Formats: sequence, structure tokens, C-alpha cells
Amino acid sequence: MMKLPHWGVTFLIAGTCIGGAVIALPITLSPLGLLWGWGMMIFMALIGYGTAKIGIALQQDAPGSTNLPTLARQYGSFKLQILSHLYIKGLSTTLLVLYTTAGAEVLNRLLQHFLAWTLLSDSQMISLYFLITLAILNAPFKKVDLMNRVLFTMMILGFLLLIAALLSQISFTTLPLMNNNFCGVKSWSLAIPTAFTSFGFQLALHTAAFLCPQEAALKRSILWGLVISTAVYLLWTTGVLGALFGHAPDFYNNMAAGKAPIGQTIQHLSGLVGWPFFAFLVWGVSFLAIFTSNIGIGLAFIYGTGGQKKNFKQICFQLLPIYGASLFFKSSILSILTFAGMISAIGAIVIPCLLFQKRFPQRWRGWLVLLWGCALLVFASELVSIFTNELLSI
Repeated sequence: MMKLPHWGVTFLIAGTCIGGAVIALPITLSPLGLLWGWGMMIFMALIGYGTAKIGIALQQDAPGSTNLPTLARQYGSFKLQILSHLYIKGLSTTLLVLYTTAGAEVLNRLLQHFLAWTLLSDSQMISLYFLITLAILNAPFKKVDLMNRVLFTMMILGFLLLIAALLSQISFTTLPLMNNNFCGVKSWSLAIPTAFTSFGFQLALHTAAFLCPQEAALKRSILWGLVISTAVYLLWTTGVLGALFGHAPDFYNNMAAGKAPIGQTIQHLSGLVGWPFFAFLVWGVSFLAIFTSNIGIGLAFIYGTGGQKKNFKQICFQLLPIYGASLFFKSSILSILTFAGMISAIGAIVIPCLLFQKRFPQRWRGWLVLLWGCALLVFASELVSIFTNELLSI
């Protein structure tokens, strides 16, 4: 009989993966076409599982050292310990600022569609979103886990409705399998780090190990989380790109050329499906995707550098800088996702692989070669984006 995963960990991993990139991912993959897009998503899920194997092996070898900084200290590397602290705080801060601003914007659009409510300014909506996040992260750990499961279940049900609606609009004989721009350096330099960030759950690995300390069950639960994330991304991207390519080819071409903001993409999809509540459903699912990621990254930000019990004042002290930065955040979603991909590669691949090679020099060489290759791809892609200065304004 097949053993079931720890569903709390599975939902945590899948919910952390399916986040702010859920709308941006089809846009960044459109210049490549579905074949390259499918391949990249499956490859990044495989890379994600490889990073989990490395991280779990290190945790099992050093009992009680479940987070990256304490692992580095356990193995006697002060430089990697400092780099681990910078990675956790840097990446989680970057993502939390993104999720706070994007979540507030999506919540605002959601209220406008549902209640025609436009009473709050952008800064007030950010404040409301931040207070909701603060209240949940201050709840007891078991209640946070329960809320995350409920929100994730709602998100998946919403995605199933969206995917069913979109797939009903596409013709499987005329899918955009290959795009003429797939050889362009710009297309790959945006797609690679965005796809890598889309499967970036490694910050939540510490929380997952706390929920499920058994090695076999933890691996199985993470694998299920990645399978769910990959299935959702594959179906969602196929539905979005297939529907737009078949019914709005001019807009699809604009999207592949980097000239389609997220808001316009959702408007075109709403017109194609024809459901009066489709736009509301898209914004609602987007909010749940962002918020479940916000919970996973928020827990990593608070507890990822040590300790399990923190009081309200300590959590507020840690999160208030996020709130302040969110009020002044002006960068695009895509630019922050690609930048986050480079930071994520440092903590998800570089630091764990260096520690693993130091502790187990003869083990899993194939996995290590694959992971190092992915890290180099992400770094190269981000450098190309920086030097060409061609990040999209979405």
C-alpha cells in the first residue's frame, strides 16, 4: 500500500511554490512556446527535488541543525554561516516585499470586482494586507498550519475551475508549441530565473523539517508538493497560452514580445471565457496563491535563522521593515522575480552543495553536477538581464 505524505508539508511546499509567479510565468514562457516551457518547468521541479535531497541529507547528518546557518556552523564554515544569514534575510525580505505589494494590489482589485469598493488608497491597502499577514504569523504554529491547508485547498479548487474554463477554449491542434523567438537571449534570460523562483520552496524547508522530522516521509511529502505545483503550472500555462494564441493571436504576439501587462492579460482571458465572474475568480485565486506563499516565506523569515518560539513584539520588530519597504516599492513583479532567482540559487544550491561536498565528497555526484549547472544558468541569465537592461515592466 502506498504511503501517504504529510499533507501539512505537501501543502506548505506547493503553496510556497505557487505564488507571485503564477501570472508572470505564462508571460515569460510565451516567447519560447509550450514545448520549451513544459520542459523548463519539469526541469526546475527536478532541480527543486535535488535541492531537497541535499538539504535533508545535511539535516539528518546534523540533528538539531535544521536551518542553513546552524548547518554551516555545525560544519565549521563561518563564511558560509554569514552567507546563509544574508541569503535567508535577503531573499525572504525581497519576496515578502513583493508579496505584500502584489497581494495588496490584488486584494484591491478583488474588492473592486466583488464590492465595487475603492475607499482605500494603495498605502492603506498595503497596511490592511500587512495587518492580516501579521495576525496570521502571530498565531500558534499548529493554527498557522491549519489555515495554510484550508487556504491552499481553496486555491487548488479555484485553479481547477480556471484551468477547466481555459482548456475548454483551446484547440489542441493549434497550440503554440514553438515560438519564433525561442532562440532569443532575452527570452531565456527572463524565463530561466523566473521559472527557478517559481519552484523556490527551499526557504520553507526548515519549517517542513519541523513539521515532519522523519526523513522518508519528508522526502515523500516534498515530492508530492512539487508534483502538485508542476501539474498546476503545466495546466495553467497551457490554458493561458493556448486560449490567447487561438482567440487573440495579436495580443499573444504582443505578450511574446514583452508588451502585455498582467492586467491586460487577465482582461483578455476574461473576454475569451465569457464568465461574468471569471475576472473575480482570477484575482481571487491569485490572492490565495500570493498569500499562501507569503505564509511559507514569512515563517522562514521569522524562524529560518534559529529558534521556534517568538513573541508578538519580536515578530513585529522583524516584520515592520517589510511594511516600510512595501510602501516605497516601485519595481515590476518580473524584475523582482528574476532578481530573487539569483539570490535563491545562492541559498538553494550554492551553499548546500558546498556543505554537502565538504561532508560527503563522494556522494551524489550526478545530482551535484546538475545543480551546479542550474545555478550557473540562473546567474548567467540574471547578468544578461542586468547588462542589457531589458527587464519587462509588468
